[in-house]
Amino acid sequence: MENLRDAAPAARPLPLEFPNLATVDASPAERRVARRVAIALFLIAILALVFRSTQLMALVGTVPAQSFLCLVAYGLTAFAILNQFRRGGHVVLAIVAFAYIVAGLLEVPHGLATPDAWVSGLLIGNLGTAAWSGSLAHLVFPAVVSSYVAADPNSNTIVQPANRSRWLVVTAAAAVCVAALITTATLRDGVLPRIAANGHFLPVLTRIGWCIVAANALAIAVIVRRTRCRTVLHLWLVIFLIGSGLDSLLFTVSPARYVVTWYANEAYAIGIAVLVLVVLQRQSAKLYRQVASLAAVDQLTGLPNRRSLENQLEWIVQYAQRNASTLAIVMVDIDAFKAFNDTYGHAAGDDALRRVAVALGSALRASDVIARYGGEEFLAILPDATLDGARQTVERMRAAIELLHIPHEGSAYGTLTGSFGAVAGYVDETADKRDLIRMADEAMYAAKKLGRNQSVVVPYPSPALPV
Repeated sequence: MENLRDAAPAARPLPLEFPNLATVDASPAERRVARRVAIALFLIAILALVFRSTQLMALVGTVPAQSFLCLVAYGLTAFAILNQFRRGGHVVLAIVAFAYIVAGLLEVPHGLATPDAWVSGLLIGNLGTAAWSGSLAHLVFPAVVSSYVAADPNSNTIVQPANRSRWLVVTAAAAVCVAALITTATLRDGVLPRIAANGHFLPVLTRIGWCIVAANALAIAVIVRRTRCRTVLHLWLVIFLIGSGLDSLLFTVSPARYVVTWYANEAYAIGIAVLVLVVLQRQSAKLYRQVASLAAVDQLTGLPNRRSLENQLEWIVQYAQRNASTLAIVMVDIDAFKAFNDTYGHAAGDDALRRVAVALGSALRASDVIARYGGEEFLAILPDATLDGARQTVERMRAAIELLHIPHEGSAYGTLTGSFGAVAGYVDETADKRDLIRMADEAMYAAKKLGRNQSVVVPYPSPALPV
């Protein structure tokens, strides 16, 4: 029988579904943390409202410092979310990142147009510029995010990988353009209603403030109703909007600058921005660990995949060489598996592979390693296994598949079986993992020549294959 491995195309890796913030369900622990944060935000706001008229020391530069910190936090948050979008392609991530970029850029005119914060006076615009920039930042975010969530509550819309780079550029460019247009509007007289005159805010600002509070509350209601805060992204969007709404509320009810509610308003802006950034960064790190795990595991059987096993094999071979210990490599091929799939269907074939994987693992020691090598092939590494020990282990593996009694009309045995080839012995300094795999592969094909449901174990370094 010819060596079919040489003629067959390389096994294609299974597609990985990269987890991201828009698809990972919020755990009970995550929900408990979010509830505690929300309660803390409300309690702090209530406490600030009780002492809202208490005048505190004037700290010049509070608003510019707050604006700078928020700009950095929003920028890093947008970067983390766009990175998730690049991997998963969910449009909701691009929309949220867009909102964060706009809100972050609007912090620039908000800080630069703050009165009495600079020795030379205002650096850009006027008092109205500062008020409108901050107000519209708090208004654009809930409006954009809630509108999209209402249209796509399950985050089903996904951009194909080939188009994601273009989406990244468009998202960033659109956010910059929107922020620039809003800033231009705040600088030009007559474009937006006047909310400041003679260095003082006009009463209309209070009405705008209550509208912003209502907009955040409405956005929270939309997200909770449409998504039930199922995912990590939706859960922490709600927490951010709670903080943003309370931030606007405290500013709206502040009777003057440098009172308790005014300082609380500035602290809320920084605190909620940094909090959400920390949470999303922690979640991103957790998701990347999951991605790394997925990249090393075969999703069908739960066993290590070929790449992961070959990395382990290289280390194990080097260990055996340094310690002059024995090693066995076992190649397993399920007999006539294509005929099995043709007869029973691919769903039955997948189920059979899962059962075979469990059976093979049960026949091995805790120190042994087995992986899905490709298609219907498995490869096992048996550290410290002698030639006789390898024969016994391989026979247990062969019997484990046979004892599954999976019907197979296309087999001479009537059930699903496997052919086994192994190479075992002391590995010298010339041993190479590719040579060991090749020897085990050739021994496995020798087992097939013997009639399948057989095992052939040969010594290293001079295997004598039956003909």
